Amino acid sequence: PELEVGPLFADRFEVSNGEFKSFVDDKGYQDDSLWDREALPLRRHFVDSTPGAPQPGPRTWLQGSYGDTGNRDRPVAGVTYWEARAYAAWLSRESGARWRLPSEREWRVLGAYDPASGNLQSFPWGDEFRPEHLPRLSQPRLVGSNGADRSPLGVHDLGGNLAEWVLLPDARPAVKGAAFAFGPRVAEHFANLQTTGTPGPTPPPEALAAIGFRLVREVPQ
Repeated sequence: PELEVGPLFADRFEVSNGEFKSFVDDKGYQDDSLWDREALPLRRHFVDSTPGAPQPGPRTWLQGSYGDTGNRDRPVAGVTYWEARAYAAWLSRESGARWRLPSEREWRVLGAYDPASGNLQSFPWGDEFRPEHLPRLSQPRLVGSNGADRSPLGVHDLGGNLAEWVLLPDARPAVKGAAFAFGPRVAEHFANLQTTGTPGPTPPPEALAAIGFRLVREVPQ
C-alpha cells in the first residue's frame, strides 16, 4: 500500500518519566516561548496531585516528581496535548533537531507496516488480537519491556502501555493505542491500529492517567 508518510525518525519508546523530568527541572512549564498561545492561560491547571500545594507537572506526579526511582523508566502519564507539544518544543531547542508529535497516519505506519509483506497489520504483532499480549495491569510497564508489543519496524508499546497523543489531518489532537488498565474488550478496540480516540486536548485527570506520548524527528530535506 501507499504509506503516505515522509521520511522521519521515531522514538522506539514512549517518553519516560525521567525524560520528562528534565523538561520540568529546566523550568519548561514557566518558559512562555515553548508553549502554544492557546495553552498559556491554561498552564495554571497543568499541575501535579500534591495536596494543598500542587506543582507544575503531570497529573500523576506528587511533589514535583514521579516518586520511586523504579518509576523513572515508566512512560510519563497525565500530560495534556499542550504539555506534550511544549516538551517537543523544548527537546527541539535542546537538541537542535525538529521533534514533534506524530500524525495519526505516521503513528499507524510505525505500528502496522510490515516490510516483509508490504502490508499494514491490524495490531503491532499481526492481524489478530492477542489478549495475553496486553494483560490488565495496575500501572504502566517500563518502556519497551513488553517484547510481545513490538512492531515489525521495531517500535515498542504501540498496542498498549499508554494511549498516545497524535495529530489528525485537520490538526486536531487525538489519541491512539490502548492503556495498561483496559480490560480485554476495550483493549482489543483501542489496540487496533486503525482506531483513533478524540478526547480533546485537555481531558480530565482520570482520563489523562491513561495517556502519554512519543515523538518523531523530522529528516531535513
